[in-house]
Amino acid sequence: MTERSADLNWFEDDKKPVSPRRPATPEPVRPDNRRRHARFQVSSTQVLLFRNGLLTALNLGSNKARKVCDLSAGGARLIVTEKLAVKQKVRLKITLEKYQDEIDIDGEVKWCYPSTNKKDFYIGVKFFTDDAATTRKMAALQEWFTSPQYQALRSRR
Repeated sequence: MTERSADLNWFEDDKKPVSPRRPATPEPVRPDNRRRHARFQVSSTQVLLFRNGLLTALNLGSNKARKVCDLSAGGARLIVTEKLAVKQKVRLKITLEKYQDEIDIDGEVKWCYPSTNKKDFYIGVKFFTDDAATTRKMAALQEWFTSPQYQALRSRR
């Protein structure tokens, strides 16, 4: 084999199909954990969070959310701009910009802790949903964001 042909062999090796990776799975729910649904991280989202009440019904409430940290079929972990009371009823609108889709869902704040920057707070929201379409959408989101295809795209960035 000549030196030139040896140099080209590395290129041919890169064109060979890569053996499929084991599919990425959601973080398993530990036995001592009260969660019923595995969490997954989402990207390219915008979120609006409003306290349920008269102002929200009149579209006059102010957005309290900054970012979705992770989702599950049963809830979400968010970063918000102010401390929210436990058991506070909230309305979420999560927009998946890249996928041109959104989720409107009601929930209840289950916990609230200050973040390290002292300006924001982390909250856990438990979703209230009996809507089959929303449940299917959440399942599809989990399937996509934990899929090997998405993980491969994410690793390229």
